[in-house]
Amino acid sequence: MFKYTKEGESAPLRSAPKPAKVVTLAELGELSELEYKVVRDRAAYVHVTGCHPSHLRQATQEFMSSITGRMTGRLPDPKAGPITIKPEVVEILDLENHPMVRKADEFFRRGFKVIVEGEGVRRKYSAVRMRGLIDGKPVRLTVQSDGSVLDRWA
Repeated sequence: MFKYTKEGESAPLRSAPKPAKVVTLAELGELSELEYKVVRDRAAYVHVTGCHPSHLRQATQEFMSSITGRMTGRLPDPKAGPITIKPEVVEILDLENHPMVRKADEFFRRGFKVIVEGEGVRRKYSAVRMRGLIDGKPVRLTVQSDGSVLDRWA
């Protein structure tokens, strides 16, 4: 559990976290199952919200920037931000069939909108907050990366 040092010994240095593996577009089809799931979940969040998740490591942020572009002109109504996933990446990652994307699309068709927090607030890629009306009453819900829905903001 704890390692104590004797007097005069120096404590072992803690190593810095290793950066995430940088993946190029050409390598997307060659990812391991776990890497594919991680990349797909992050890309699904961007696909639904139009924004990058917060608190990503530098290599992951660089990769996400390489697979996205910016919309110009008027934003589609339910999206909160101007960032889009490149069409070839949507196809490679099969984002239209990702559980979070499918569930969010159901709520978009019912008039719900994505709510993305501003600066300084954690935007986790595993959940999308949405707001809309059900039976005329305002509803807040969270669509999670596995497609499940919470009846509150998480």
